[in-house]
Amino acid sequence: LMYKVGKELCVFSHDRIHVAAYSSIPHDKTCFWHHQIGNRLRLSLSEEALFGSAVFIVVDQLDRGLPLTSEESVNSRTGLVQLNVVAGQKALDSSSYVPAAIYFQRAIN
Repeated sequence: LMYKVGKELCVFSHDRIHVAAYSSIPHDKTCFWHHQIGNRLRLSLSEEALFGSAVFIVVDQLDRGLPLTSEESVNSRTGLVQLNVVAGQKALDSSSYVPAAIYFQRAIN
């Protein structure tokens, strides 16, 4: 159902498995789970992975859990801003201008 990507990440082997798993979560709990997954990834990944290939996965999870992040400390919010800037720069470097603009906008807001 899942396979490893690199040393530290796993992803669903097929989009339909991802959709089935996601749809099994009650709608009012999705924000909570995105927040939990994003924070666990941020805390468990090496700095190289966090600011490398995993940055998009971590930032997307944390951004989806943003309402819960706003209740946390300033350090958590500052860390999320930094991750959005890194993701935006990586997207920009690969000529992905629309995602880069979204990450930079999230960093500003």
